[in-house]
Amino acid sequence: MTEFVPPEYQPLVDWCTQPAPAFVGDTHAVHFSMRAERGTWQGIVYQGLMFFVPVVGTAGPYHGPHFVGTGAMGPSEEWATLKAAGSPLPAFWIRIAIALTPGVIADLTWFDSAPGGAPVDGGEYDVVDFQPGGSTWSAGIGDWLLIFNLTTVLVN
Repeated sequence: MTEFVPPEYQPLVDWCTQPAPAFVGDTHAVHFSMRAERGTWQGIVYQGLMFFVPVVGTAGPYHGPHFVGTGAMGPSEEWATLKAAGSPLPAFWIRIAIALTPGVIADLTWFDSAPGGAPVDGGEYDVVDFQPGGSTWSAGIGDWLLIFNLTTVLVN
């Protein structure tokens, strides 16, 4: 086991830290889909990949074991409706970090341009209602429902 990891998250960590699959260049990851369940962006969906990081640095909630990843907004009827009405649109990219500290927290940062650009919104949220499952998990983060699925990724 890696440092402190809440027991319900251990299967996700185990998946991401096992040896690479037999196919050269594959690695284990967690696919995420994040949907706004309420609020200004209700119905907007982001999808992307998260990878497990055992330890980084020495301070703050993200110095210990955590997941980090980037996602893009997917097509949705809600986005099309906002665009057709000429309403402001949500940021296209999201970066997510989930710290596996006691009292699991998530940092969400939205970007209009590539994730290396200047953020347009963000905040830190408690991760609540974590529901472990076989290959699919879910959790609540603020107004968002986060779905995790185990996957492999070709990194060559």
